[in-house]
Amino acid sequence: MKQDPSIYDGLSLNYAEKRYTGKVDSYIKYIFTTRRSILTGFFKEVLNKIEKPSVFEIGCADGVLARFLRQQFPEQIGHFVGVDISSEMIKLALSARIVDADFYLRDQLNPDFEASDVVMEVGVHTGDWSSEIAYWRQHLKPDGFLIKSVAGRQSIYARLKLYDRDYYQDYSSYREYEKIFNQDFDIIATKSYGIFIPKIWRWPALARPIQMFFDQVLVWFPELYHERVYLLKKR
Repeated sequence: MKQDPSIYDGLSLNYAEKRYTGKVDSYIKYIFTTRRSILTGFFKEVLNKIEKPSVFEIGCADGVLARFLRQQFPEQIGHFVGVDISSEMIKLALSARIVDADFYLRDQLNPDFEASDVVMEVGVHTGDWSSEIAYWRQHLKPDGFLIKSVAGRQSIYARLKLYDRDYYQDYSSYREYEKIFNQDFDIIATKSYGIFIPKIWRWPALARPIQMFFDQVLVWFPELYHERVYLLKKR
């Protein structure tokens, strides 16, 4: 399913605030902040292997993760480039004046742009895997690292909330995702999160510790988790 840039243009004004700012008081905010935490951990692993890696982010939105990574790892990350399909998101990312970072509309990036040490694509829907993998490989150096998040077709949340959405048809099981990844990448690490517990987020103060507990104890049932982040290495 092809994504509509106008949808993300409409989300741009308060994108970061709704997903990351303040207390974690909703399931969606839990997903976004947990994903960011996992991304941070995987970045630490990469920094142990590559000194001052260059980064290419697909689906950079308003630059929220670029800002966050600069704050978490000052002077430890090299040049950062982000692309997005939304012109309004790119305007906001550029206006933030993030140190040593450039942002472009995805279809306007020079095809000969220099490859990066790290490609990250988190919270971004993938419909056409063949073309997306080719895009990753184009922008990733030999032995470079890819950080990618995916949503599981068999997760509780997908089956209860997303089964009637067009993009649900593009979801796969985590086992199927790994078959795709293994064709071009080595899987270095994975982390699942987001066991959906209906109605619990009506009481945010109780929901967060309970949510974290179930995310920790149901590891033997990986397909129930809504998302998983992968740290992959290019062959």
